[in-house]
Amino acid sequence: MSLSAKILAPMLLLITLFAVNTLYSAQRLNQVLGRVSVMQSSLSALPDSFRELRREAEMIEGLLKRWERLESEQRERVISVRFAGLNARLSESLIRLEALKYPPQIEKLQRYGRSLLATYVQLEAEFAQYAKNAQNKPSVSTKRWQAWIVSIDELNQRLTHLNEAEAQHQEQIEAEALYSALLFTSLSSVLGLVFILYLSRLIKPLQGLTEGVTAFREGDYGYRIQATGSEEFAQLATALNQMASAIEMRDSQLLSEQQRRLQEASLAAAGHLSAQITHELRNPLASIGLNAELLDEEIVDLGLEELKQKELSSLLSDISREIERLKGITEEYLRYARIPPPELDDLDLNVLCQDIIDFSRAETERFNVVLTLDPDPVPRLVKADANQLRSAMINLIRNACEALETSGGFIKISIRTGGGCAKVTIEDNGIGIPKKHQQKVFEPFFSTKPQGTGLGLSMVQQLVKAQSGSIELDEAWRKERYGEAGGGCVFSIYLPLS
Repeated sequence: MSLSAKILAPMLLLITLFAVNTLYSAQRLNQVLGRVSVMQSSLSALPDSFRELRREAEMIEGLLKRWERLESEQRERVISVRFAGLNARLSESLIRLEALKYPPQIEKLQRYGRSLLATYVQLEAEFAQYAKNAQNKPSVSTKRWQAWIVSIDELNQRLTHLNEAEAQHQEQIEAEALYSALLFTSLSSVLGLVFILYLSRLIKPLQGLTEGVTAFREGDYGYRIQATGSEEFAQLATALNQMASAIEMRDSQLLSEQQRRLQEASLAAAGHLSAQITHELRNPLASIGLNAELLDEEIVDLGLEELKQKELSSLLSDISREIERLKGITEEYLRYARIPPPELDDLDLNVLCQDIIDFSRAETERFNVVLTLDPDPVPRLVKADANQLRSAMINLIRNACEALETSGGFIKISIRTGGGCAKVTIEDNGIGIPKKHQQKVFEPFFSTKPQGTGLGLSMVQQLVKAQSGSIELDEAWRKERYGEAGGGCVFSIYLPLS
């Protein structure tokens, strides 16, 4: 079931229940009001009306008892006047009785009333005839009149009982309507509370979604939203997590691209600066070196004391030595600025690395360092420039030897292939590179050595990248071997397979 259906279904149930409660209460209220209207308009007043009618009939009955003592004119006048009043009272009561449409039992009483009216019409005619004929005695009619009065009492009694029953029925209906309204209201309240609890539980995952969106808005794209709740919330959480992952990947790619471009710009600027510095220094250094040699020859020709001559020659030797050192630096700058395009060829890394180890063994032994090779068990060829790759690896080996100069140790070269590339790791157990410097090791002119130019690792990176490879300071490998405490250094070179 969808989220909208889960919310709408309980709402429709509550609305339906409320509508049923309203309609039922309105129907019962209308019924009660109808009965009240009937009782107030006619039914409740009918017993009094018929009681008045009975009093009128009793007065006529009294006249009938004194019939013989009345004169003929007096009888006719009294009968006509009394019957006129009784006729009006009877007509009014029966009209009100006939006007009633409710309750159903009233029809039987209406027929009874019509029977009373028919009897009354007959008796009225008979008494009028008696009033004209003084010789007649209305004894029989008098008995029938008394019976008619009893019928009035019976009708009145029935109306009274009906009125009382209707009042009780009205109270019962009112009580039922009240109880029904209370029941439906209580049920609606309980269901409403259950619906609120259900809805709060249903939308509870919104809090996690809100926290996730807030985290994403603040740039924390590594935050992940728990996919809980209904299917829609789970899908939305998954979509937001995927969006965050995509943004995180995009930012990472943009950052890498930015760093790459900055590094390329830095390398280009460093290369240009190195070429300019080399150009500006080579000729002055050559001139200074030549003049130092000439001065050394002139000192010999001056015929100075031997001690003085040795002192001056020592100073000139120091000058020449520093000139040679500066020439070496300028040559390094020049090599950095003029790295030639690689000549790619199929290489066996096992063979190349063994050749490099044989070449560097004498230098590593001078530093009391053991240099070993862990070859690839299943050697495969790579596309690389042998000379440039050799230069890069020798540079890394020399850096490792300098790190182990005072303590000695080992340097291990390992080769493994897989996933379309070859991985060459150069590992040493020296003091390692401090964490604060790890992000800068490939930057041009950055060096922790007092006499270093800061171009060695930057040149190594350029040489590897020129062969469609990459190099990194492999902290994961180092931590696996030496732990979090530091120590040790591992550089990993990745090259494409042929």
